[in-house]
Amino acid sequence: MSRKLFAGIAIPKSKVETLEQSLARLKRTAHEREFQMEWVPKANGHITLWYFGPSTIEEEKTISERLLSLAQEQRAAIDLDVRGFGAFPEPTHARVFWAGVSRTRELVELYDRGVAKFSSSVYASKPANRDEDSGLFAPHLTLARFRNLQSASPLIEPFARKRLFSFRVDEIILFESALEGHYPKYTPLTRFAFAPK
Repeated sequence: MSRKLFAGIAIPKSKVETLEQSLARLKRTAHEREFQMEWVPKANGHITLWYFGPSTIEEEKTISERLLSLAQEQRAAIDLDVRGFGAFPEPTHARVFWAGVSRTRELVELYDRGVAKFSSSVYASKPANRDEDSGLFAPHLTLARFRNLQSASPLIEPFARKRLFSFRVDEIILFESALEGHYPKYTPLTRFAFAPK
């Protein structure tokens, strides 16, 4: 028996409502321009750090041990800013519409430590949140998926500088991803709190 796992950062509930309010004008624009989009349920808001895929009970145990080690090594909370929009694989041929997350030194260092910790074993995480051109870690918050490949530029350009919200991260969460109807449901399994100085 296995379940599909990934580790990441949850968006605080208070910020989810802030995000919904901020997206109101953008959603109106998408509707007026007849974009064929499926918006991600607000309860699914998260930032993926490491994706593990289908994992057995023993693999999950090892993953949890390494996440605990990562959290204990993280001596301070991480402040993140969510601002602007973009699309994968590229704005003019988009499948995924997202909000950008600040690529802070602290977040990149945490991500890189995790890549090193997991890539040294058979429980290696799959590449996640990497820019297709540069290969660099590109943290983001997925907002919607296009039903067909199309240009997202009319949605991105008018809101390019829009600041959505800021929040503080003080834990890593191990999630299970399971399909429920047309959408995956992300269930937090274990929370690994950072160890402050």
